[in-house]
This record gives sequence, C-alpha cells and structure tokens, in this order.
Amino acid sequence: MPGRFGGDYDQYDDEELDDDDLNNLEEDEEEEDDEELDEEESDELEEEIEGEIKEEDSKKTRANNRAIENRLKKIRAIAPYRFYPHFTISERVFLNKARKTHPRQVASLERLMLRRKDVFRLKSMSAGSSVPYILIFALILVVAVFVIAALGSLLSFLSGDDPSDGTASAQFGVNGEDFYGVRVVYTDSELAEIKIVENYINTIQNAVESIESEDLDITIDFPAEDFDYSTLDLEAFASDYASAYQIFARVVDTIYRQDAESMGDTANDELTIQEKIDAIRYFGLNSDLANEIASVISSHINDQDLYTIQSDEETGEDILAVEQQIADGILLYFTENDFVRLEKYFIKDYIFESAEDMMENIVAEEYVAMIFMPKTQVQFSRFSFIVSLTNLDTFNLYVQQGSEIVNFTSEQLTSAEDGTESNLYSTDDDLNITAQVFENIDINNLNYLSAGMSLLDILNGEIDYNIYLNTATNQEEEVILTFKQDGVITYFEAEDDFIFVEYETSWQ
Repeated sequence: MPGRFGGDYDQYDDEELDDDDLNNLEEDEEEEDDEELDEEESDELEEEIEGEIKEEDSKKTRANNRAIENRLKKIRAIAPYRFYPHFTISERVFLNKARKTHPRQVASLERLMLRRKDVFRLKSMSAGSSVPYILIFALILVVAVFVIAALGSLLSFLSGDDPSDGTASAQFGVNGEDFYGVRVVYTDSELAEIKIVENYINTIQNAVESIESEDLDITIDFPAEDFDYSTLDLEAFASDYASAYQIFARVVDTIYRQDAESMGDTANDELTIQEKIDAIRYFGLNSDLANEIASVISSHINDQDLYTIQSDEETGEDILAVEQQIADGILLYFTENDFVRLEKYFIKDYIFESAEDMMENIVAEEYVAMIFMPKTQVQFSRFSFIVSLTNLDTFNLYVQQGSEIVNFTSEQLTSAEDGTESNLYSTDDDLNITAQVFENIDINNLNYLSAGMSLLDILNGEIDYNIYLNTATNQEEEVILTFKQDGVITYFEAEDDFIFVEYETSWQ
C-alpha cells in the first residue's frame, strides 16, 4: 500500500521485526488473547516505520541528486569543448529541469559555455584562422536549424516541464546576478474594456455623490465598492444597474465620437458598445472631455428626473433651480479634479529572486516592448530572441537605446500545421551597448508590477506613478501619459498575440 512519503508499507510486515519485538508480540498474543499492542508500543512502531520510510525517501533523493550531478559533470566535460561550444537539444531539456534543483551548477555551466564561445570567436577571427568565423557560425546555424526543425516543436524545449501550458522560458537570457528583472509592456483589448467600464462608472458615481446632500438625492443605483469588474457582463450590468448603464453608454458614445473625429474619421452609429469601447484610443479623460462628460451626466439626470428634493412646496422655479444646481455641481466636480488620458498599455515585471533566475512562464500577449532592468552597469554585446506567432511576415523587432537602434536578422526555425511559425532573431556579436543602473522601479517594492497592471491602475495606485510613467505628446499635440522608455529596450511590432523568449543575451 503506498505510504504518504511515497514508499511502500508492504515491506514493513511482521517478518522483518527484530527478535525482541517478535517475542513481545507472541507473549501478548498468548497472555491477552490477541489483544492490540498498548499505546506506547504502537507509537514506537509507528516512529520506527516512519523513520525507515523517511530514510528510504532520503536515499532516493540522494541517488537522484547524484544522477543529476553526474550528468552535469559529463555535459561540463564535453559541451564547452566541442568544435563549436554548444548544448545539444537533449542537453538543453535536461538543463531546464536541473535548474530547479541545481541552479548554481547550471548557472556555472552556462557561464563556462559563454566563456568558451568567446574564446572560439576570438580564435576564429584571428589572422591564423583558416576558416572565417562567420562561415563557421553560419554552418553551425544551418545544422542547428535543421535539427530544431526536424523536432517539429520549438516550445517543447523552450517551455518548462509542461509545454502544453502555452508558456515559454528564456534559454540564455539576462539573470538575477546583474538584473532586477525584465519589464514587458503589452496590450490586452478585453482587459482594457473592463478597465474602461470600471473607470467610467467610478467617475460617474464620484461626480453624482459629490452633489448629493440632505436636501438632494440622486436616485441612481451603482455597483457596490467591492463589485468584481473582472467578470463583467455588460448585458447583465445593463439590467442590474439600468440608470448608471444608460449614462455610461452616453459617455462612451461621446468619447468614441471625439476620438474618431480627432483621427479624421466619421463616427459609426452601427457599432455596438463593445466596439465603441475598443475604438476609444486611451484610458481616462482630458479637460475637454471632462466638460462634455459633465454635461452628459447632468443632462441625463435632469431629463430622466433621477433626483428627489426635500422642499415644503415644489414649484416650477424650485425644480429649475435644483436642476441648475445639479448641472453646476457636476461641472464643478470635473473642474476641480485633474484628469489625464493614458495609453491603453499594461506593464508586468518579471523579477528575479536569485542570481540564477531568468525570465520564465512567458504567455502569449500582444507585446509592445521589453525593458532590461540592470541593477549594476552592464555592457551588451549580443541579443537574440525566438518568436512564435501565426504570421511573422508583418512582425518586426529592434533594440533601442536613446537614438541608437539595433536591427535583427531572422531565420525560420519551425512551421506548424496551425500556421504558427517560430523564428530566431539575432544581432551581430560585437555590439557595444552600455546600460546604466535601472531607476524606474521601486527597490523597496520590486514586485509591485509582478502581476501586471494597467497604466490607469498605476496612475491611481499606492506608489508614486512618476516612477513608472512619463508624459508624452501625441500627433494631435495632446498631452498623455505613457510608460517610461529609458535604458535598453526591445520594441515589438505585431498585429496579434505572440510568445517571445531571449535565446541568448551576451553582456558583461
């Protein structure tokens, strides 16, 4: 029968007890007619069995560790000293698994491999080299591409133990020895829709509550403070909060129309409310929009008589005065509060907890940028990424630092039946890009963005948003907030979700 420590209780039957225990058992059976052992003896046996199971489990663990260590020693003795230093596919798979139990040994082996590659490059580029380095590297790359393509599945060695979960992990990327981690910026239309609904409803509610008093009550039902917008169903929302939804729909229509006109387009009345939300260019409001939204809210309240007043006698003049009070009060709320529009981006930080940690469990998103976050000054000499996407014909990426732009060359690795393609994008090996210590992060709360956060949530969050966000001016000369774009950044140009990983980043 399986034990709770993974052993097998069958091997611990009475036949393996020592002679004293057997004698005691026989005497108990004769004198007490097969009565059970007393509580003390039973506890001792349990402890003995438990101890033996733990010992066996420990032996298995030690044996497994020895097997891993022996394999690591074998790889260390062979892989770095091949004609061109490299890991085979099976070695990469093994190293990915061994990283969890033997992180230091794997990291040491990877550093050795990088040093051996540097030696190879120097030798191949020396005057005495009979074959130019570029030809050797090209030949090796062709062979590597052929082997990988034959396997037919890129993510099987880029992912963790279970490639079917749709994630991938860096192979030889930056790690926790010199970096806080890596920051990614991406878009998510479904999540952006939820954020816009939540923001607009909260803004409407705050404006309405700002004018309520003992003599004036606005009769609009709003969601409770703990309402879960992450599971938002607009149809259900429209039914449960009819008055709030009607104002919200008018607000969406107003902002959608202004955005369409600012882009030189004509508003389309045929669009659904979800389509209008998707067409809204930014999170938040600006001062011009705030004035319009104030009029939309107060007009709807007054037109639909969504208010009650406490008055001895309600005359026509009283009603006109109250409605003017509502209009003035709503406008005052928007005038006294600062509003700004933000790009519809989300930021997530992959923070490295140890020196050996690299970027892992990367999911498919429509990525905009990846920002390196060094905690000490580093100098990059090479970048390479593997990208998996349904259509790489319209995909592009480049690295930028200030005004300097580094472009990539690409080679196809795999092409699946579902149309997904995987390409290797590489730069030259002799780059000289210096990155200073990354400052756009709160070192007292490194994991603040580890779960991902919209720019709108960062603006309204508990930490000073100026750490992460910066002002920018769009084509219409409108001031907006966007993510800070300092340091060494990889920019992506894609029209759909994709997965990317660092294949090999070289720095010192």
